[in-house]
Amino acid sequence: MLTGRKPSIYDLEFEFPKFASNLIASENETGYSLSMDLPGVRPENIKISVDTDGCLEVIAENNTSDKKRSYHHLYKLPKNVDHDSFKVKCEFGVLTIEMLKKTTVPNKKYLDVIFS
Repeated sequence: MLTGRKPSIYDLEFEFPKFASNLIASENETGYSLSMDLPGVRPENIKISVDTDGCLEVIAENNTSDKKRSYHHLYKLPKNVDHDSFKVKCEFGVLTIEMLKKTTVPNKKYLDVIFS
């Protein structure tokens, strides 16, 4: 359990999949990025979803004439991910998922006092 610090993309719960040879998670001031190698997988064979609990699901299949390989994994995202900000691209066998952090809203709202 994390205590005393903000959640981070590095806290994602993951295992390296059978044919995704490289997984890179990074964080900057505005968001997070998750990249993985999926060699031979066509973009139309990749399905990505996010549920309301902040679980990112990636399903990919590589069907070749000699063997079928599949990748299915769940990643627990940090709580400050904006679920409406995902950008996904797949180029040259690398799947990249970028997501923004939620903008923070102050807990206090100051009210104007009007004197009459």
